[in-house]
Amino acid sequence: MAFFIPAAAAIGGDRDTLLIFVLVLAAVDTLGYLWLASPSDTAMERPLVHFYVLAVIAFLCWAVATSPNVADLCARDSTRP
Repeated sequence: MAFFIPAAAAIGGDRDTLLIFVLVLAAVDTLGYLWLASPSDTAMERPLVHFYVLAVIAFLCWAVATSPNVADLCARDSTRP
């Protein structure tokens, strides 16, 4: 996820397909990080399935809020508070 902001800034606003690819890659990376970082000793220690879904939704909301390119891609005005 740390690569997303510099990558989105480097992509710019004119290459939407590449930006979508990087956005999907970062969302999959979020899932992979949670999967690998979760303790897998017992079923009681593993996160519930809906936490993975919520993490991806939270990442996408964060990406829209922090990257003007993604906000423009979602047709949101990034200059409004």
